Amino acid sequence: MRKKLTLILLSTLLVTLLASCASIPHEANPSDSKLKSIVICESWDINTGFTPVFDVYSGWGSFYYLGNFYETLVKYENGKIVPGLAESWQVNGGELTFKLREGIKFTDDTEFNAEVVKKNLEMIPKIMVEEYVNSITLLTKIEDIKVIDQYTVMIKLKEPYYAALQELAGVRPMGMMSLNAFTEQGLSEEVFAKTFGTGKYMIENAVKGTDYTFVRNDNYWGDKPKIEQFTVKTIPNMDAKIMALRSGEIDLIFGANNITYDTLKEFSNDERYLTKTSQFRVKTRTIIINSTKAPFNELAVRQAVQYAIDKQLICDSLFLAVEDKADYLFNPDLPFCRLVSEPYNYDPEKAKQLLAKAGWTVNTDNIREKNGQLLETDILYDSSTGIQGDLALTLASQLEKVGFKVNLTGLDHMASSTKFLSGDSTMFLTKTYGIPYEPHTDINNMQAGAWYYQSQLGIEQKQELDQKVKELLSLVEEEQVQEAYNYILGTLHDEAVYLPISYLKELVILDRQKIKDYIFNGQPLNIDISGVVPN
Repeated sequence: MRKKLTLILLSTLLVTLLASCASIPHEANPSDSKLKSIVICESWDINTGFTPVFDVYSGWGSFYYLGNFYETLVKYENGKIVPGLAESWQVNGGELTFKLREGIKFTDDTEFNAEVVKKNLEMIPKIMVEEYVNSITLLTKIEDIKVIDQYTVMIKLKEPYYAALQELAGVRPMGMMSLNAFTEQGLSEEVFAKTFGTGKYMIENAVKGTDYTFVRNDNYWGDKPKIEQFTVKTIPNMDAKIMALRSGEIDLIFGANNITYDTLKEFSNDERYLTKTSQFRVKTRTIIINSTKAPFNELAVRQAVQYAIDKQLICDSLFLAVEDKADYLFNPDLPFCRLVSEPYNYDPEKAKQLLAKAGWTVNTDNIREKNGQLLETDILYDSSTGIQGDLALTLASQLEKVGFKVNLTGLDHMASSTKFLSGDSTMFLTKTYGIPYEPHTDINNMQAGAWYYQSQLGIEQKQELDQKVKELLSLVEEEQVQEAYNYILGTLHDEAVYLPISYLKELVILDRQKIKDYIFNGQPLNIDISGVVPN
């Protein structure tokens, strides 16, 4: 039971994004602006430990803020791996050698060097539960960590791994911490009151459950941000967030988790406020179709679902044109994800034809049936976010028009995830993991016992698909990796086991009286305070 609970909590943390990477530097002269501090809000208490190394039972915590405090060896920006705390690196098969930047210190005034990197990478698996370690493939592949000299470290893997650098770019859990953050057993209790990173900010004061204040790290090795101080206030209710922004109690609301589309539209019509969406699409809103359960054990039925859904209408009306229509499981701009397969364009007549040809005829109740079995499905969704319920209703309406009987099941996140993992649902409305974890983390979770495995068991090529996923884990040559992705994603697309609906973006609303602009960084899920441009 603990293993299943761990998998559910892990998927929650990753799917939203499960992850963060360091911010794109913004050149700035701190003396240029009069505004020195800002106040933002968050829906939950962010203090479950100000650390990138975590147990999945700790909850969301400071997940989206970690890039302000901690940095990684390399960074992920717009699909590319770029230098971070390592100024250069070499990959030779399963050996990754990093040349570290010199002269960098943690906020506790200790030095960043190769010994620190070795200690961090050794402690991560000790601190985390086994299931989470297994979900980060790199951690399972490390054979040895060697200190070559004070500023050179080599990570030796058991076998090559194409996504090693991308996994090292995730701040959680790969953000480097001072040695003072660790004890022999794990993490120091001080991580609940201090930050131990090399980043642009560090914690100054905390009132647990209420607000947290962070100040600029004036010893930061790179360009210093303009904002000297920021405070995060805990405001769970959307109406309370709106009132706080309008009253001047807070200066900005960040993140799709904190902003509804109706709220975004409301503020976009007010000249005092600036509303923005990220240019880069951060994850996919999708339905997982269980190919092991009737009626979706039939390919024709799964394909009919693809043609029955008017995604563009959903994006325009329900998502107010903020989200983009998704033709494929992953954003084609992501590495290895540009498919040549034709998309399933909205065509309800073709959906009806496919169902009729497969023997599903319409009865007197306008529901299709075959051999006494109704064409029936449930749509399972997380009821903790209102828009998922609205989307489930819209999907049900469109499926009913081609002859489905649809039952909606809205449960809280834990209960809906448990039901999905049990294999007891036919359709599950969810989201992909999000960058920088896409696409490799989603693909890795198609292995036996992982998040996506159960729903694929009914497809004809499952054995070949499993073999390709397994082979992918030991590839490094780009052409071979691309070939494997072409097969995996092409097969899943043709077998119609996922119904991608839309590509999500990040959101921000800010008060123009104090803030001129916000610049999303290369990983928009991160709340990047250095991206705030004051007046």
